[in-house]
Amino acid sequence: MFNTYGDAATYLRDRLGRYCSYCERKIPTSLAIEHVIPKSYNPTLENVWGNFLLACVNCNSHKGSQPVELNGYLWPDTDDTFSAFTYEPSGAIKVAAGLDTLQQAKARALLELVGLDKSPEQASAADYRYKDRIEQWGKAKVAVEMLQSASVQSLEKTRAAIITLATDGYSIWATVFRGDPFILAALVKKYPGTRADELAVKESA
Repeated sequence: MFNTYGDAATYLRDRLGRYCSYCERKIPTSLAIEHVIPKSYNPTLENVWGNFLLACVNCNSHKGSQPVELNGYLWPDTDDTFSAFTYEPSGAIKVAAGLDTLQQAKARALLELVGLDKSPEQASAADYRYKDRIEQWGKAKVAVEMLQSASVQSLEKTRAAIITLATDGYSIWATVFRGDPFILAALVKKYPGTRADELAVKESA
């Protein structure tokens, strides 16, 4: 436990990177320490490490101080959320097919909790998450074209360049390159807190 939850900031960024735990955008500054169970709902958890994630202003403000029951959601630090959702070129995030009824409900609950289920028409003018996902899809498409046109001699350098392009949106990049174990391994290494076993689950599905 910390004296104040702000004391955990450096440790969280070292553990999770400067990424929003929910929408996966890289936020260099103003990345909030997010209380999974709101401190106003349960003050005893205000400074407890196990109650912390990192969140952008959009995910954090949408979640707000809504009462949260841990077992009612899938959580990015404890559950395989990569396999629980599908990421589409349109920017939409949907609950993955093949989940059982309970897992579907928990996955949908998380999207609704932080507003990742919103369409561009439903999002506020200050919510750029949808646009940012579309931008990452555009970068990933360019990366695929780079890889397809690369010669055998330039393949290693091309893969390195692709990883440089992948600035955020881990799940989008892992979706696009799900068939390339070299890119997937490099993505896991680049994004702190990403579990390698998530890839194995997705690949075997």
